[in-house]
Amino acid sequence: MKRLCIYVTYDSQNIVDDYVAYMLKELHKVTDRIVVVCNYEYISQGMEKVQPYADTILYRANKGFDAGAYKEAAEQIEDIGSYDEIILSNDTFFGPFISFDEIFRRMEKEPCDFWGLNRRHIPMYDFTASFFVVFRRAAVSAAVRYIRGHMFEYMDREGILKMFEQGISNELKKEGFRMGTYCDIGSVDMYRDPDYLINVMGSPVMKKRCFERGYYVEENCRRALKYIDKETEYDISLVIKTISRKYGIAFNHNYTDVDMIKPDDTRGIYYSAPEDELEEFLRKNQSVYVYGNGNTAKDFERLYGKRVNILGHIVSEDFQEDGTKTASQIENKNCPIVMALSKENSKEVSPRMHEFTNVFYLWRWKG
Repeated sequence: MKRLCIYVTYDSQNIVDDYVAYMLKELHKVTDRIVVVCNYEYISQGMEKVQPYADTILYRANKGFDAGAYKEAAEQIEDIGSYDEIILSNDTFFGPFISFDEIFRRMEKEPCDFWGLNRRHIPMYDFTASFFVVFRRAAVSAAVRYIRGHMFEYMDREGILKMFEQGISNELKKEGFRMGTYCDIGSVDMYRDPDYLINVMGSPVMKKRCFERGYYVEENCRRALKYIDKETEYDISLVIKTISRKYGIAFNHNYTDVDMIKPDDTRGIYYSAPEDELEEFLRKNQSVYVYGNGNTAKDFERLYGKRVNILGHIVSEDFQEDGTKTASQIENKNCPIVMALSKENSKEVSPRMHEFTNVFYLWRWKG
């Protein structure tokens, strides 16, 4: 097995933290070559943490974020097609909390052509998170072709999300390649619910963004850190030092002052409709109403607007405007409706839809 890893790192202060060194050390055990791409001009602190493990170090501007870095590396590695497996990874997470040896041994038994550490399901998208994804021999050529063929360096974050993280998984699946996963996290929030992902679902990583303002839920992060410290061999100080420097969060040892009880199942009640069920619904119903007028509805219209006739948009009474209708204004209770709302709003609206007999919910929930 000849395995290449392209590892991308970015830091506004050009610093390589200790958790990156640990990650590279673990990757070194399961790869033949590591190419480290720094999305900045030089390493000002921490070069000694990279050099023992990097066969090549590339420096570039942070254009196209990690996707742009993967593309530039793929264009410069002349023998990239000779590898049996290619790993794309970045520095946006702490871990792994179990060894890559164990992870790869388990995944060798999975009948798939590409896989990631976390698989996500959101309406109309079922993809492997791009912070760590492995392409096997069958999919290497197609993956490299896709990466080289897109101008990620000119895209914003939203474009990268659609065209790279979600896009490469969807494109490979369309070409017939099988997608696998180490940990299927469904639609659980990987930033706000790290304790649920790690304690309950068995995720071997924790995203750094869990500690960013706007995502940071202190109790959930405390519980995740306590679990990592007590139940794994991962050095928790790697997390503590990084979040102190980057986010000004000083945990010291007070993260242990939290209930260790596993979080309950309420955060895992929502899940997205399977893609094949949506395809079957649209095959039977070539004209549909779309309930909603927000981002989920816009995504649906962008993805399926050329395949089906959209009769109009249905909204709640409080949000009605020109060109939209409310459910009470729809006389035909058997007309096809796609519920394209957020998961919470879908559940809230569902009791008002009891008269309608042909509604497809993009978000589902247990119970």
